[in-house]
Amino acid sequence: MGGRQMRKNLRWQQWKAHSRLFVASTAVLSGFFLLTMMNEVLDVPHYLFGDAPTSWEQRKGEVVLETVVYAMIILVAVFCYNRLQKRISILEGMLPICSSCKKIRQDKDWVVLEEYISSHSLADFSHGLCPECMRELYPEYGNVIIAELKTKGSG
Repeated sequence: MGGRQMRKNLRWQQWKAHSRLFVASTAVLSGFFLLTMMNEVLDVPHYLFGDAPTSWEQRKGEVVLETVVYAMIILVAVFCYNRLQKRISILEGMLPICSSCKKIRQDKDWVVLEEYISSHSLADFSHGLCPECMRELYPEYGNVIIAELKTKGSG
């Protein structure tokens, strides 16, 4: 299977996972809404706890209020889900990257890899040197520093 087909399959699997999550959360909210409406229509506390019956006028007002709240929750969930999908799709796909300096082409400009990823995700970067680069850049000190880091347990 080629790289393009693998990426397509991965995107499809991610989409299915996100869709399942959205359907599951919508089902939970719908179940909660259904139970709430049954409670309001049937006046369940009256039967369960022997309370005085609630007037239909009061229950009708509660039904309207709870429906509005439920609709707002669904709208916020859909809005957040759409924003998440857009954010994920921005970070997917082919990135044109320079094989020498590792800059990313963004429209007509080339930006540093760290800058591109930071502006398109929530990731931040901290910089350090790997052991190979430390030996290459600081040949007289590289091995000594690496040995010290290993003895301290942070390498």
